Amino acid sequence: MSVDSVDPDDVDAADILGSAIERREDPALLTGDAEYTDDIQLPRMTHMAVKRSQHAHAAIEGVDTSAAEAMDDVVAVYTAEDIDVDADGDVTGLF
Repeated sequence: MSVDSVDPDDVDAADILGSAIERREDPALLTGDAEYTDDIQLPRMTHMAVKRSQHAHAAIEGVDTSAAEAMDDVVAVYTAEDIDVDADGDVTGLF
């Protein structure tokens, strides 16, 4: 019985609960053939890193980005001043 051929009306939950059921993604995951987002490489692809405050609820008076900006492979450096943040602190304008 494949996953695609199961009619929900034909399945009794008591027959499934506590049983090992092979999912359609299992063979790829178990054999190392699955593709994860970390495996994807695209032309001109960049990566993003987020540096958060080490102190919860601290008032940040300034951010020195000069070391990050001086790195050869850094494409851009953003701080809170560069993005829109709503009243709840959610980022709304970066992406």
